[in-house]
Formats: sequence, C-alpha cells, structure tokens
Amino acid sequence: MIREYYFSGDGTILFDDQKSVRELIANAFQTFGYYEPMGFGTVTVFQAHHPATDNGWFTNDTSKSCAEEIKCPDCLCFAYHVPGVLYYVEGGWGTNLGNLPTLENPTHLHLRFEDFDHNVAFNGNLTVGEAIGFFKKKGYVDKDADRFLIRPINPYSPPYTLMLSDELLHKTVEEFEASLPVAVTIIDIPEND
Repeated sequence: MIREYYFSGDGTILFDDQKSVRELIANAFQTFGYYEPMGFGTVTVFQAHHPATDNGWFTNDTSKSCAEEIKCPDCLCFAYHVPGVLYYVEGGWGTNLGNLPTLENPTHLHLRFEDFDHNVAFNGNLTVGEAIGFFKKKGYVDKDADRFLIRPINPYSPPYTLMLSDELLHKTVEEFEASLPVAVTIIDIPEND
C-alpha cells in the first residue's frame, strides 16, 4: 500500500509500505538530494511518535518492511548509528529514546559544527582524539581543527576555548564529559581561520 511518510524539516514522500525501511531511506535521500559521508549503511529512521514509548522509536533493523517497522509515519527524522562508535538523531532529540542501539558506556555530547547540531551518544570509552578523528576522517570537521569552543548553557557563564592538546585528546569521552560544567554544554568545533 502506498503511504505518506513525513520527514521533519524535509517534506513528505509517497512510498510503498511493503518495501524495506532501507529502501525508504534511499528514496528519501534521493528525493531530498542528500549524501551521507559516514556511509549509507549508518542511516536509519527515528519515529518521533510510537505506541511503544513516550520518547519516540529508533529503528535498528532497516531490512524490515515499512509496514512492519514504521507505526507513525507522520513525523520521521533521519538517525545514524555507527556500531561501537556513536548514534544520534537529527533534531537534537536527547538521550532517553525508545529502542536505542546498544553502545558501550554511552556518553552524550552536544556537538555543533557547520550545519551539524546534534546530541551525539558516543562510546564513552573512546578517546576524545578517536571521536573527533572519526568526524575529521569523514569530512565533517576540518582536518586541522585544533580547538573546541565550550558554551555552557548558563547566561552568567561566558564561552571559553579549549585547545585540542595531547592531554585532552587522550582523555576518554566519558572523562571529558565529566569535566564540563554541570549545566549541559554545547561544544562548537570552529573552522580554523
């Protein structure tokens, strides 16, 4: 059966619900003119509304049919999962989502660079160097990026710069997150001048 699938911020597409979620994503990427540097296999779908949870639903198996997996096609977001490394949902959906992928020691950081602005769950045992290196390798972050701009979410705390020193790069993501101000922080990765 042909159904409407609404992707938040992108638009609606008509698609056969007997085809797989992976095929829906491929069609949506073609329709919206998207490309994913991390590889198409990392892309999945997040349903903002789902009968099994109050916090939306992360689709882990894109080989299932849309009829089987997508219960609420009225508000979909693209989501990403790199096993052992990270997952996130476009739109900054937060941390307590339904049906999350398994990730060792998930540690959440709100990252912002170019048009990327998401709450990312990393494997907290990775080093900061490995996490940033992943984004550099994929072309998301300038390969010469050498600092973070830390923006505490507190009107009385000004932003500050944190250089990507050897000491910082060798900390685990969990240790880095624990060192940030208690008020959740946005981490900007500015381009080098």
